[in-house]
Amino acid sequence: MYEIKPRCYVMAPYTKPEGQEEENARRVIAAANILTDHDAVPFVPLLSHYWNLQHKHPWKFWIEYDLHWLLTCHFAVRLNIGVPSAGADIEQFVAETNQIPVFDWAWSDNVQTPSVPTLILAWIHAWREQHA
Repeated sequence: MYEIKPRCYVMAPYTKPEGQEEENARRVIAAANILTDHDAVPFVPLLSHYWNLQHKHPWKFWIEYDLHWLLTCHFAVRLNIGVPSAGADIEQFVAETNQIPVFDWAWSDNVQTPSVPTLILAWIHAWREQHA
């Protein structure tokens, strides 16, 4: 039988540090992969990095596109890699304004397999219990 799982928006810096767009996309994909192991269904906005390589769009197009997806998610995770992100700031503001919980995930590239913070795991578990 089909099991409903919570949708998670994964936000993170994209253009900071400068020239690290590919690396930032890799981080978000890695986090999303880990979240799927904990029964969440992540939306990965930085996958648009690959789309934009083939079909350029301005920043405004991407942020509006991503916000449409954000509003369909049950919760959001913000990867904290120690740099500012205007886009993630906007995404977090929109999520919080729309009562979508946002969890901080301090991300370290020095850890082979980063673990999902306990608070996120507890939220996923509670959501699944409520929607079972």
